[in-house]
Amino acid sequence: MHFREPYILRRDYQSRGFNFLQVIQVTISS
Repeated sequence: MHFREPYILRRDYQSRGFNFLQVIQVTISS
């Protein structure tokens, strides 16, 4: 369970991070 918890948090962080990078890229492109 100690290994499963960080995995879920990491997955959520990865999704948010990807969206965050997209916003940054679009802002720079504009």
